[in-house]
Amino acid sequence: MKLIVSLLVQIVLGFSAVQMRAADSHVEFGTVYTYLGYRINDMPLSVRNVPVHPDDSGYQSNQGPIERRQFDADHSVSIGLSYLLEWEGRLRYRVGFGLNWFLYPHELVYDNAERNYSSAVGTSQRGEGAALTFVGLEQRGVVPPFDAIGDYFLNWTPEVRFEVAPREGRFRNFFVGASLSYFNVRAVNGWDRFDRLELRDSKVLSHHIPLRMYLGWNPGKGPFKWLIGAQIQPAIKTSLGKEANIDAPPVTVFTALGLEL
Repeated sequence: MKLIVSLLVQIVLGFSAVQMRAADSHVEFGTVYTYLGYRINDMPLSVRNVPVHPDDSGYQSNQGPIERRQFDADHSVSIGLSYLLEWEGRLRYRVGFGLNWFLYPHELVYDNAERNYSSAVGTSQRGEGAALTFVGLEQRGVVPPFDAIGDYFLNWTPEVRFEVAPREGRFRNFFVGASLSYFNVRAVNGWDRFDRLELRDSKVLSHHIPLRMYLGWNPGKGPFKWLIGAQIQPAIKTSLGKEANIDAPPVTVFTALGLEL
C-alpha cells in the first residue's frame, strides 16, 4: 500500500511541472488473464433445445433438449496488440490504441460435458443416430459471429488506455494506468458433426464495457512489463440474459504480461 500511495503522490506532484518533450511511439504485444466469474444458473430452453441437424432428418426421435442448465465462464484469456504514444515532462505519459483477441471462452474449446447425445449424454460416444449437439458460453468482441472456425480468428475488440509514470526516482519503473474496452457474453449452440462444430445460433446474454485500473512494473532492463489490477465490468443484461439468471461479479481481477516491440 505504501508503494501505491508514494507512486500516486509523485504523479500528482508531477502535474505541477509539466514541460512536454516530443512524442515517442512503439508497438506493444501482450497477453491478459481475467477472472470473469460468469455463471448461468438457468439456461433457457430456447437455447438448450437444439433440433436435429437437417442432414440427419431420419433420426427425429433420437434427440432431445440438452438437460444441463448451469454453465460457467470463470476464466478469460486474450492477446492484445497496441500502438502507444509517449510524452515526457517531469512525468511520462502514454496513450495507447489497440485490439484485443479473445481466445477463451470460445465454442471451439468446449468439453464433452457441454454436449449431448440421447444414448450417451456428456460423452463423445456417437453410436448410431443424429449428430451430437452442444451449448456453451462465448466471450466476444465487436465482430458478429457467422462461422465456428472463422469467428475464432475474428474475435477482436478495440481498447484505449492511458498510463502515467515517474520519469526518475526510485519508482521510475512503476506506472499506473486505466483502459476501456468492450465485450459481450453469448450463449451459442449447434452441432458436432464428424468432429467439426457447426454453429446454429448465437444470442447475446449481456454487454460489458470493462474499465481496468492497474499498477504496472517494468524492470528497466528489457522490453517486458507486468500489470495487475481490477476490472469493473457491470453487466447490461438482455431479455435472454435476465431469463438465464446470470451471476457475474461487477468487479474482478486481471493480470497481464506485455512485450514492447
